[in-house]
Amino acid sequence: MRRIFTFKVFRYLLLASFGSELGSWIQLAGSDWFVTGQTLDPLQVSLLGAAMNLPTFLFGIPAGVMADILGRRRMLLIAQLWMVSTAIVMTVMLKSGALAPPALILLTFFLYSGMAMQEPALYATFPEVVPRDLLPTAVTLHGAEWASARVLGPIVGGAMMARWGIPSAFFANVVSYFGLIAFLLSWKPEKQIRSTAPRFLELFQEGLRLIRTSGRLRRILMLSGLISLGGMPPLVLTPLLARTTLHVDSKGFGLLMSCLGFGSLLGTLASAGLIRRFSATTVGVAGLVLAAGAILAQSVVHTPVLFGALLVSSSFGTILATMAVAVAMQSCLPGNVRGRIMGFYLVLFSGGASFGAVLTGWVAREAGVSTTQWAASVLLLALAASILSSGLPVQNAPAPVTEAEPDAQLVQRASA
Repeated sequence: MRRIFTFKVFRYLLLASFGSELGSWIQLAGSDWFVTGQTLDPLQVSLLGAAMNLPTFLFGIPAGVMADILGRRRMLLIAQLWMVSTAIVMTVMLKSGALAPPALILLTFFLYSGMAMQEPALYATFPEVVPRDLLPTAVTLHGAEWASARVLGPIVGGAMMARWGIPSAFFANVVSYFGLIAFLLSWKPEKQIRSTAPRFLELFQEGLRLIRTSGRLRRILMLSGLISLGGMPPLVLTPLLARTTLHVDSKGFGLLMSCLGFGSLLGTLASAGLIRRFSATTVGVAGLVLAAGAILAQSVVHTPVLFGALLVSSSFGTILATMAVAVAMQSCLPGNVRGRIMGFYLVLFSGGASFGAVLTGWVAREAGVSTTQWAASVLLLALAASILSSGLPVQNAPAPVTEAEPDAQLVQRASA
């Protein structure tokens, strides 16, 4: 572990990336708190979650292609400049009183479009800054810094809003981009061999053909989308419940949102060992049952501390189920198509999250928050029953860790 920190470029990249991620989570807490301060309409609140996930659904696969065509450094720099420009516009509009929830939702979509465009390039950059034998460690550390930012960001954001107001959270995000921009401007990577569009289209079509001919693969992809849909209520409804039911201030809200990140982190760390010890089927079913029970309990618990514990449990269970499905899928894929199918996986997962966010808000508006939580619990239990009856067999096909590790970290990020 210590050896990897002797590589100066990697150290700077990891630190700058952490600062950027931390700023994003700080501002997200500010965005949620701002929208619920303007309206308690569940549908409008849920559209913010949809705006975060929709860009990955739309741009996830094209972003990887563009990174290969334009070059990773250039792609990262374009994405960072796009995001900091959008963040500045959001901050200025908020400070001047011109930012309304619809405008914030639209700008959030623009902001996370930049994030969706940079992720494939960022993961593809690691082999250029560390030796190949240290690549799994590099990816693991990047996943750890992202998870840490997700836990710390809402806490810092809540404290900043309590002290200096909501605009401070937006300003923090603006500042957070400059470290990574400075790194990219100074970094001179080795010349990259770029891909061409015709080759990409050929590979893309090959991936589609594999999905069409594999019933098992189609089932797993469908499961991933439905799990992300059913797991959305805690993320979408917590900002609303923080004001209407739990009656916490911005600090309390930040702590509640960090509970979701903490549960996701625990689930990611525990999933590999649990799947090895038991099975993907057992872990997937247990995770879905745990998540369903926690979401159902959230409908009757009105104490912030207990609600926070239930948020940890629901997030922990959802990520366990997500990782179990992902492991089952990766184990049955030949190495030469794994990246493409994981791209489809992440696109469907993000699509399920986007649709799930809107559906959660619409059902909460029409039928009430409790009904929404009950419905999500029933869906997750139905998915658990489906996995229990059909199983998630994991084949013992060889899979290079240098390929599997980035896939696992991307699944973790999509599950957030």
